This record gives sequence, structure tokens and C-alpha cells, in this order.
Amino acid sequence: MASRPCELGRDAAAALATAGLSAVGDQLRGVCVASAAAAAGVAKLADATNSMFLLFAGALIFQMQLGFALLVTGAVRNKSAASVMLLHVVAPCVVGLCYFLFGFAMAFGSTPDANNPVIGSTFWALQPRDAFDSFSGSVSLALVWFQFTFATICATILLGAVSERATFVASIFSMVVVGGLAFPTVSHWLWSEYGWLSYGKLSGRLFGSGAFDLAGSGVVHVTGGAAALIAVILVGPRVGRYDEATRDSFSAHNVTLVCQGTFVLWAGFVVFNSSSVMVITESFVAAGRCLINTLLAGCTGGLTMLAISRLVSSHYSVLDVMNGVLAGLVGICSSCSIVLPYSAILTGSVCSLIFFFCEKAMLRFQIDDPVSAASLHLGAGIGGLLLTGFTAYPPYLRDAFPGRDSYPGGLFYGGDAPGALLGAQVVATISIIALVCLLLTPVLLGLKLCGVLVYSEEEQLMGADEAIHGGAAYNFNAEETSADLLTTWQASTPQLSPRPLGGGVGPLTWSAPAEPVDAVKGGGARRGSQLDVSSSFTAAAASGDAAADGDQGHAVVGPRYASFAVTTDSGHRSATRRQHVGSASALGVSSSRETTTIISSADDPDDVEAVAPVSTNFRSSF
Repeated sequence: MASRPCELGRDAAAALATAGLSAVGDQLRGVCVASAAAAAGVAKLADATNSMFLLFAGALIFQMQLGFALLVTGAVRNKSAASVMLLHVVAPCVVGLCYFLFGFAMAFGSTPDANNPVIGSTFWALQPRDAFDSFSGSVSLALVWFQFTFATICATILLGAVSERATFVASIFSMVVVGGLAFPTVSHWLWSEYGWLSYGKLSGRLFGSGAFDLAGSGVVHVTGGAAALIAVILVGPRVGRYDEATRDSFSAHNVTLVCQGTFVLWAGFVVFNSSSVMVITESFVAAGRCLINTLLAGCTGGLTMLAISRLVSSHYSVLDVMNGVLAGLVGICSSCSIVLPYSAILTGSVCSLIFFFCEKAMLRFQIDDPVSAASLHLGAGIGGLLLTGFTAYPPYLRDAFPGRDSYPGGLFYGGDAPGALLGAQVVATISIIALVCLLLTPVLLGLKLCGVLVYSEEEQLMGADEAIHGGAAYNFNAEETSADLLTTWQASTPQLSPRPLGGGVGPLTWSAPAEPVDAVKGGGARRGSQLDVSSSFTAAAASGDAAADGDQGHAVVGPRYASFAVTTDSGHRSATRRQHVGSASALGVSSSRETTTIISSADDPDDVEAVAPVSTNFRSSF
């Protein structure tokens, strides 16, 4: 814009010189040069400001990785806490390398001379380097960093859904597929000016409109949520998750961590959405609108789930409220810059309701998702995308995309081509889910055929921390924990306390592999007390008896894994048994209550009412 006045100034200076007023012309020429230099300086300052905006916003968004790590760690059982933390550290490492090598090229590797609507085709491994030496709206190193943080968030969504049973190798492959392939492709479709679904496409927009997704209800959350749903279906539930005797032992082990993670994510979402305007020097008003609408949607989602939890369960659930907040935040990502405040309130409420019904469906079909990732990100993400087709405010679209001949808005406001935006949102939703299915399903099925998709039953019962990663996240004192658990169990269930077999139990040796034995449950004498046990033997006991005082028993020697959960009147205490070698790993009371026996792999689970740990026979304990 500054070049045109300078051209006019030079022409005027030449005319003045011709008229004998060369001194005046020289002064005018000097003013022109100074103004051009000032304009160039202002442009550089704007570029520097926008670049710093993306760098700082990306740093804050990257902290959402901590939020996910805290939330997922608290939501799973304590024996998998270290495994979850490791995966959330590894995720940005894997996705970062993928995004550098090919992710950014697939997403934004397009130029006016080399582009296509499906996928980018230039800037592989960020080459050529000189293309990134300056800031521009389409290519810059600041943009690479900013988009990498989004890719990491997208890949992380799946990790929580398959926690405690998907192998470390399977998780790595999933990160590559989701963060390195699916996310870049979808972001090209909707965020590149050449993408076939993009609202910002220069020409040939879908239905004359294109799909609008400012901050990723579809690009990030539907992509990650669809991947999570596919993964949990193929991986299957955790061992014992839907068994009557053990299902209550799968609740979140640390609600405090879940709450901390939620607050970190909430703060991250505010930056996540507001910074998606990309150019703060031109869109600072829209950035403020994003912030307020994000806040309103999160608040409304939380309050909606607060009311639902009270109506459905007769109590106020902190976990439900936190999920409601996150559902509202996920839903508003798509439209936060182009909706009025009351539309943000509507979006938060509707998306939390969608989450609630999706979660009920997951439980109905026994699809095990420890952190409700599929319900939250896929359900609320779809809700946010589709609601944009109803609530998009045409004047805000006109401000965001000046110079167009039409601005299809939401159905609530009419405007140009009513329904075109909603139609594009529907096509975008279906296309994203189809792409994720196409990319991820063959990979997971291949891993399943190779036997590396899911941990074995014994490894799941023991916990990935001990079985795979070499140590637990929580360093409990083994002897004190074992003794405390035995004392608690005896106090709450005195009629089922273990009775030592007179004369001791003679050791027996392993003879043959055994089928797992699950199952055992029992009740205490007091109101509100119970004992739930899930156990598995890795080998069978050979024949052998030890009799005393009319009781007969069988003892086993060898490795065994087991999980115990004890609930008493005073509260809940759980512990996970490490692999141990010793005699008499558990003591059972038969249904007839006539004898006390040592459980072996040949016992019928239906014939056992309760199991108690026999700490005196453990060589190593909890």
C-alpha cells in the first residue's frame, strides 16, 4: 500500500523539477522515502508481533500435554500410572519428529504453483530453508511450532482411551498414524487455503461455502476421538472390567490428579482457541471473542453435567462436572470466533448432553474407555462441528473473510445460501471419520495379528508399571502395605479371616500350564464392607495334601499375579500384588463353609466365596 503513494510522490517531484521547483521536489522525494521506510518498519513489527504471538501461544498449548498426563494418570489404576506418564512424554517426541519430516508438508506444503486439494506436496523436512526465513500467513517456523502442538494434542487423545492394556509398541504406531498422518491430512483439508473442505479456500468452495473449524473441533478432536473409538473396540476391555466381582475396582485411583489435569486443560483451551486466529495484529477483536465464548461454553458444560449427575445418581459427581467442562470446551473450538455469546452457552450445554448419552452408550455396549476419550472428543467434537452450521453469525464471517461475494452462515440467521454451511459441516465430519478408519484400522489389525496389540492377561493384572517398565509410580513399603491390607481385611470380615492350617503346608511344585482362575467375591459382616478379588494363576499345582484338624489344603509354589481391592466402612484401600514366589498365595472359603482350602488352578470360581491374602507365606508382597 505504501508503494503507490511513493510512485505518486516521485511523479510529483519530477513535475516540480521540470517547473523549476527542484528543491521542493527533492524534499517531497525525501518524505516519500521516509514514509516507505516507516511503512516497512511497521510491517516488520507486525510480523514480529504475530510470530511472537504464535511462539508464546504454542508454548502454552504444549502445556496441555501435562494436563492430559495428569488427567489420564489419575483416571487409571495406580499400577499403570508410570506407564501413562511415559507415554505422554514419548508422544511429543514421536509426533515432533514426524511433523518435521512429513507432517507439515502434508498439511501446509502448498504454493500457488504446486498445490492440490487433498494433501500438501512441498516443504518435506522443512526444505527449502529459505522459504521459512520470513514470517507469512502460510509458511513460517513459528507456524510449524504452533501446528506441532496441535498435532501432539490430537495424537495424545487416543493414549488415554487404551490405557492399561494397549502395548507400548501399539501406542507408538498409533501416535505416528494419528499425529503424523491423519492430523496433517485433515488440517490440510480444512485449514489450508487450498484444502477441498476449507471455508478460507480461494475459489471453488464446497457448496459455495466450505466447512468452518477455527480451532479444531473436527481437525483435532473428531480425528483424535475417532481414533480412540476404533482403538478401544479393537483392543477390547481391560481384564475383569465388566466382571461382576471386579468391576468396581476400575474407578479412578486419584481424583485430585484428574482435577488438576482438567484445570491445566481448561487454561490451555483458552489459548488453544484464541490463538487460532493466527494473526493477532489484524484479528485481536476476534481473539477476545474466542476467549469469552470458550469460557462460557466450558462453564455451561460443567453446570449442565452437574445437574445431570444429581438427577441421575442423586449426588454431585466431580468427575461428571469435569467431563462436562471439557465437553463444552471441545464443542466450542469450531465456532468460537464466529458466534454470539448465547450461542456459546447453547454449544456448551448441548455438547455436554451429547457426551452424557455417548458415555451411556459406551457402557451399554461394554466398550472400555478409562478416560471417556471417545465420548468426549468424538461426541462433543461432532456436536461442535454441526452446531456451527446453526449458530455461525454472518457479520463475524464477513469480518474474518473480507472481499467475498457471499457469506453462508448458520441456519439460525439465514444469510447467503441457507444450509450450505451445515451441509459442508456434515461432509467434513463424515470425511474425517472415514479417513481415520482407513488409516488406523489396518495398522491396529496388523499389530493384533502379530500379537503385539494388547498386554497379556498376567501383565494387565500385574500392571504395566511392574510388568513392562520396571517399577511402580508409587513407592509403597511392601511389608507395611501387605500387613496393613491383611489387618484391614480381617477387621472388616472376621468370619472369613484366614485360619492357619495346623502343621503347616507342604510345598508343591509346578507341573503344567494352567488356565487362568478368576473370580472371587465375598461379603463382610458389617454393612458397607466387601472384598473384591481378581486373580490369575500362571501354572497349576501338582497333587499334594497337607492335613490338620480335619482341614485339607493344596499349596502352590511359583510365580503368580493378583489384584486385590478392599472396601471397608472407613474408606477404600487398594493395592496391587507384584510378581512373587512363595507358597499358598491365597486362602479361600468354600461355598459349603465346611473346609478351608488353598485355591489352585483347578478350582471352580463359582465354588469360592472369598479370598484372603496369607501374608505369612509371601516371599514378596504388595
